[in-house]
Amino acid sequence: MVRSARRRDDLLLDVGCGTGAASRAASAATRLVVGVDLSAEMIRRAAELASGVENVRFLIADSEQLPFEDGAFTAVLCSNSFHHYPDPSRAVREMVRVLASDGRLVIGDACADLPTARIADAVLRRIEPGHVRLYRSSELGSFLERAGLCRVMLRKLSGGGFAIVRGIPAWTASARAGPARCPTHVGSRVCALSRKGVNYRGRMREVQHG
Repeated sequence: MVRSARRRDDLLLDVGCGTGAASRAASAATRLVVGVDLSAEMIRRAAELASGVENVRFLIADSEQLPFEDGAFTAVLCSNSFHHYPDPSRAVREMVRVLASDGRLVIGDACADLPTARIADAVLRRIEPGHVRLYRSSELGSFLERAGLCRVMLRKLSGGGFAIVRGIPAWTASARAGPARCPTHVGSRVCALSRKGVNYRGRMREVQHG
């Protein structure tokens, strides 16, 4: 899943990064990875685990209100966290907003295609406060299409229990002005890395590692 979202020159955003497993996996073949999660504890742990990895940053941020400028990232990844989002449509729109015109969005999560998964989903809604719901694989694809992505592709794993959807902006052929940039610390409106950096907006918190 991580391979489908990354290229060597990518500025990759990992939404709902948790403890940063996907961010660390992508860092070896990506220019910069920024992982965001709403949980301060998850971000703290992610920073600890990524100690010594120079091209990974972790920020406390809401997936439904991402603190980055439009088109800031060439790839956006969301793995194993989509079922936590109260407003998934808004979250996907935010992911698409920060995606560059030639970028890719990849979402992977357990899906409700199997009867056993739908039973588990019903139970988790009752006993797990952070669990909102699982979606069928077709619904995951529809979220991308409604947010304006095209060429949406679906792949199912684990006997149909896990779905990966991938899409690109419908406006891929159109140019956007300015290079993508990436945040390196709180307190600066525009930060630089290797003479290029990601514009961010609003308030956010970053946990430094190392």
